[in-house]
Amino acid sequence: MEGRFLFYPIDIDFNNQGIIRIFGTTTEGKKICVYDDSLRPYFWVLGDKNIEKIKNKIDDLEFEEDFKILDTSIYSKNYLGNEIKAVKVEVNNTKAVKAVSREIKNLGFDVKEDDINFAKRYLIDKEITLLTLSEIGGELIEDIRYDVCIRGEVKQKSQDFYDDLKVIVFDIEVYGSLGGIEKVKNDPILMIGLRGNDIKKVITWKKFKAPDYVEFVDSESEMIERFNEIIKDYKPDCIVGYFSDGFDFPYIRTRADKYDIKLDLGLDGSSVIFRRGLGESTAKIKGILHLDILKFIKRIMSGSLQLDSYSLNSVAQELLHERKKDVNINDIMKAWDEVKDLEKYCEYNLQDTELTLKIFKKILPNISELVKLVGVSMFDICRMSYGKLVENYLIKRAKEFNEIIPNKPSHRNIEERMGMTYQGAFVMEPEPGFYQDVVFFDFMSLYPSIIVAKNIDPGTFNVKKKGYKTPEIIDDKGKKVYYYFDAKKEGFIPKVVRDLIIRRNRIKEILKKEKNPLLEARSYALKT
Repeated sequence: MEGRFLFYPIDIDFNNQGIIRIFGTTTEGKKICVYDDSLRPYFWVLGDKNIEKIKNKIDDLEFEEDFKILDTSIYSKNYLGNEIKAVKVEVNNTKAVKAVSREIKNLGFDVKEDDINFAKRYLIDKEITLLTLSEIGGELIEDIRYDVCIRGEVKQKSQDFYDDLKVIVFDIEVYGSLGGIEKVKNDPILMIGLRGNDIKKVITWKKFKAPDYVEFVDSESEMIERFNEIIKDYKPDCIVGYFSDGFDFPYIRTRADKYDIKLDLGLDGSSVIFRRGLGESTAKIKGILHLDILKFIKRIMSGSLQLDSYSLNSVAQELLHERKKDVNINDIMKAWDEVKDLEKYCEYNLQDTELTLKIFKKILPNISELVKLVGVSMFDICRMSYGKLVENYLIKRAKEFNEIIPNKPSHRNIEERMGMTYQGAFVMEPEPGFYQDVVFFDFMSLYPSIIVAKNIDPGTFNVKKKGYKTPEIIDDKGKKVYYYFDAKKEGFIPKVVRDLIIRRNRIKEILKKEKNPLLEARSYALKT
């Protein structure tokens, strides 16, 4: 049976066969799962005048049954300021990308873009922005996990953005004053607060006289199972927490493991996926956006906020002009043991979820505009550094300029780069006192403006000592050197940065005449 639906894509993943899976919400509010196999995994091999010979040698390669080259084609592309010829190598599955590219590298050929995430590749090539109205038509599939399941090719329908997300916020309160892993092993969760537009609840497992929003269960394990049940029944688009990557979800997971309870919150029935990397943890749920807004505030918004700390109380005061209730949370153990004053801790728990929800709604336009601009999911936006945002934006824009993307540096390359230091900007220490005839000035977007004005780009680096000359630089041998950037042909990065500056200036001119929260968020995203 065939079907056709308008929907908002929320989350995306893929399997080894190169089949994209998109979770979303239809315009009627139904949960939809889409399978799309219209894009083959591929990478590029750079060439020169011998491009036909390179293609032929690639075509002659033979592989085990699991890996196949499906097609090779020659294209005109740009790479680091040069117009080149390149072979596009399409393969049968995502694992074949690494296996086939490795063999091609062994032939001595220059391989690029074999390290691009396939889901990212799909969104860029198909020009699909998550949370933006899209259309799917194709074969309906029976799957009781979803309201609608369909196989076909997704196309973006319009720029209509899904800004009415179904949100649920959660927060936990725990027993004890221990720290580290021993605390999680020994100290139970006492209550779980949940808040959304149409849900207001605290679940706990000791009975006392309490308001209507408190729901009682018989044990900690039953409380965790009830938490699971509510999330599944509520079917939110996103679950929001404050430090939920680092505390709430890992704590719930450890306590759930104690009772052999599965945190199978994914729309496909999968368990929450916990990952650790570079000193931080993440908790991901298939088909539902888990947003830890502390990370976004700390990494992206901190420069515009006046904060002494990133506690929920400090951020609520800064953004909402509201404070948490004055409760000594360290006394919760005594209150729990004596079954006394537990109502105020339930109220405290619920207020944490309410403040988190209000903060999320306040910063949602900023997150949404970065999703539109950078082209990755809200889950990723909430966890990215400035550098990652820039990197992903450049990858997205590369297609527009027909650019091939350089490969990621290896760990060894990164270590070598980190070992090469240079003097940064000079900062003059002020002398306290009274001054007169003082003039101050500021550069508009100083570093981006320098990149554009001096055409600074890997592809414009000029070894012929012509073009824009850098200031004097002392190299690692103590020698004074100068570098040059081409003054004639504009580089890819200066083009992209100039476009950002122009777009932001245009928005700032509009904002001078009228206040518009959406345009303010867009201006902030462009600045970021």
